[in-house]
Amino acid sequence: MLDAQEQARHARFLCERTARTYAHAHTLKRCLLSRHHPLQEPLSWRFESGPAGKPSLIAPAPCHFNLSHSGDAIAVAVAGQPVGLDIESHRVLSDGLAIAQRVFHPRERLWLQDQPDFTAAFYRLWTLKEALLKATGEGFTQAPEALCWDELDAPMPAIHHAGQHWHALGLALPGTSLAVVMGQAQLLREATLHELQSREGERLLGRLHPFPQP
Repeated sequence: MLDAQEQARHARFLCERTARTYAHAHTLKRCLLSRHHPLQEPLSWRFESGPAGKPSLIAPAPCHFNLSHSGDAIAVAVAGQPVGLDIESHRVLSDGLAIAQRVFHPRERLWLQDQPDFTAAFYRLWTLKEALLKATGEGFTQAPEALCWDELDAPMPAIHHAGQHWHALGLALPGTSLAVVMGQAQLLREATLHELQSREGERLLGRLHPFPQP
């Protein structure tokens, strides 16, 4: 399911686990795109990278997508407009406060220090931040500490950035945080999450459930 460029990158990974996750992520990406647009075979999709490295379908494209993976967790978003996605597997944050000083806005840090679960709150902020920068295509060319999400306790935080309003949905899974960012709040309200578990041999066990609705 990988094209020549993806195969070449896959071959450069020295860690077997990282290489396997990469192959699974990009295979899943292609299969999901073809699930939404079944007239196109998974291997026939062609991609290009923006100035900051954001991958997109070569125009004319029938949809937008975004991909993220962390540890063994993989997430893919498919949408009718630009979308940003980030998934993060939690790790012990012995340096969490120092990282927060570098990457979070002062108002975000005030919110963070009031939260009872520092790790969960940290990853909520981190995934929101990275998903936004992926949605806009800027990546970390934009200083993340200059951005400030509002209403972080609300089901759908918001921010004005790059000339438009952005909205987000977040989801806390066991040991993992996920955030999806789009420009239209209504499209996010209609979003569904397909959760696949691959813990039983080669089978993929699917479970469909909605995001927490605002």
